[in-house]
Formats: sequence, C-alpha cells, structure tokens
Amino acid sequence: MGYRKIIMGIDLNVSSPQICYFDMASRKTGARLMKIGNARVNLTEIFEKADSISDDRVAEVLSGVLREALATVGISDIKREIVGLMFTVEDLSKPMVTLLQKVLALLGISKSRGYMQDYKESVYYYIMYQKQEMWKHNAACFVIGEENDVSFYSLSLNRKTSSVTASVKVEELGNFGDDPETKGRLLAGIIRDTLNRDIYSSVFVTGSDLEQPWALESKKVLVKGGRPAFTEEYIFARGACFGARERADEKRIRGISFAGDSLVRDNIGMNVQVGEKTAYYPLITAGAHWYNARHDCEFILGDQKRVVLVISSSKEGGRRLCRIDLEGLPDRPARTTRIHLHVEFESRNQCTVEVEDMGFGDMFPSCGIKWKEVLEGVR
Repeated sequence: MGYRKIIMGIDLNVSSPQICYFDMASRKTGARLMKIGNARVNLTEIFEKADSISDDRVAEVLSGVLREALATVGISDIKREIVGLMFTVEDLSKPMVTLLQKVLALLGISKSRGYMQDYKESVYYYIMYQKQEMWKHNAACFVIGEENDVSFYSLSLNRKTSSVTASVKVEELGNFGDDPETKGRLLAGIIRDTLNRDIYSSVFVTGSDLEQPWALESKKVLVKGGRPAFTEEYIFARGACFGARERADEKRIRGISFAGDSLVRDNIGMNVQVGEKTAYYPLITAGAHWYNARHDCEFILGDQKRVVLVISSSKEGGRRLCRIDLEGLPDRPARTTRIHLHVEFESRNQCTVEVEDMGFGDMFPSCGIKWKEVLEGVR
C-alpha cells in the first residue's frame, strides 16, 4: 500500500485552530479550520481546565484531538504519512515547548520530523514564500482579533551586512471598538498611521472580513499608491507549513537568515586538551532555537577542580569565561575523573549547566555530587 507524503502546519490558536497541508507528490496545498468530522475544534476548555499546560493529561487530551482532526483531513497513518509537522503559537514559553514536545511524542512524530515556531517566525516564512517583489522592501501584516484588537507584524531585511538577515517585530495597536458608526473610521486610522511610518512592498491582513461595507475606508488605505494588499485567513497555519517545508523538503529561501527572538545568538563551548594541543569543543552553536539548544558530553578532567566554559557572541564578537568550581570533588590524580556535562537553554536568555562526577571506574567511584550553574544574560 502506498502512503501519501504530507507536510503539515498547525496553528494552535485556542479558540480557532487551523491546519495547512502540503502533498509532496501532487504539490497541492490547502488550509482549513480544524474540525473533527463537521464540528469545529475549540481548544479553550482543554487549556482552561488544566492547572498547568505542562500537565501530562493536557498533552494526552490535545494529542487525541489532533489525531481525530488529522483523520478528518485524510491522515490515517501519522507515522507513515507525515514527513514534517510544524506547530505554531503566539509565544513559545518553556511550558508550551514542553507540552508540544509531549504531544509530538504521543502522535509518534520523531524529533527530526516535529517542529515548532512562534507567530513571528510563521509570518516570516509566509511572506518569504511569496513572490520576491512582495518583500523587496519591508512587508506588513495586520492581525485583527475577535475582540476587534489589532496586532501589527512587520518584516524587514537588513542588506547592509555580508549575509542578509530578516527580522519580524510585533506590536499591539489598540482596539477599534464595536460601534458600527465609528469602527470603520477608527480601523482605517490605525492602519493609515502605521503604514505611514515606512515603505512597505506589500500588506497582508488576517482575522477579519474586510469585505463588509464598514471596512471600505480601510481597504482604500491598504492599497493606497498601488500597494499590493491581500487578505489571508490562514497566515499562521500557512507560515507554519512553509516553515516545515523549508526544513523537510525545499530549502527555497537562500542567502537570507532569520534573526528571530527564539534563536540563540551566543556560542557556548569549552577548550579541551587533545594530545599536546588545545582545541575548541562546541556545546551550543548560535542560530539554534533556544528550545532545541542542548548538549550532553563526557570528558576527563585535568588537574583542576573546575569546568571552564567559553561564551562568545555571534554578533558583537568578543568572549567571556564562565568558571564552575567543583566544590567537594575528592582529591584525585590528574585525568582520573570522568565528568558528565549537560547544557540546556531554559528560555531565551537563560541557560542551565549541570556537571556530574562519574568517577573513574573501580579505581575512583563517583562521589555522587552534581553541580548546577545558571548562566544569565546569554542569548
């Protein structure tokens, strides 16, 4: 039996989750609201009833809902059919990352096929997968919420460096209210004031039906001067799918790197002795997402009771040293202590280092001590 090869993007908007799929064989793509059968999915109850989203029960319930939703769009065997799946949420906190990792595991999707990104990165992939003239200068995206609040995502490219970098900023622009007499004028004013700040090659709007008569003034502002403007209901889900395609299949974006807030900007490593020479051993490399930035290794300690980490910035240059003193480690001859080192980012700006004495076989059993250091200010 032949199985389809599908790449999925899932926007876990609590009140209105969405799915976007891409069939690698037919090259067909589609997006829709998440449904089970004919009923729309709402995730509000799942999250509101939980004391913590890190609770295993939340992961079990959410994975069950997703399994049924995927079956509704024709995915009968997740392990065989899904080549890559990207979750996208507004913000990737540590509890949210933990939840999504559990959900991926429960769905049977390996770490090499399961991804996650925040809304800013989804906007980046969505815009970069459009025609190049759409992002020649800056590009803009307005998100109109269910309570008539407006968020603004702006993508800009820095071409002044040797390699082009893209960044996305987001800001809350306020609320245009519910009064039918004034909301059209207020929304148009918000859009006008925002777009007057800079030059935008294109503008995208999601989350509201601008075909309504009250939105006529806003539509005129969006296309002022012949500027291309588009409404797209599934920007985040499509951006998630594009991001998954970039990782799993296409590599369409060349010569441009995304400088997102979730990316590690510091290199963390250590100098190790290799024969008679000293060599640099990388632990965390700049450019990784913080929630994927972790490393485990073992090494033989020299004649000093400490571990020294080298932290260097990929942008500003320069480096600093972090010394972890191994207080309580028994006195042993040089190179008779095996150390296990675990380095992991807990958030965008915090990294945890754990050091454990593994002893040295029967000659020097482990003392059982573990040392922990929290690196603040890394990024």
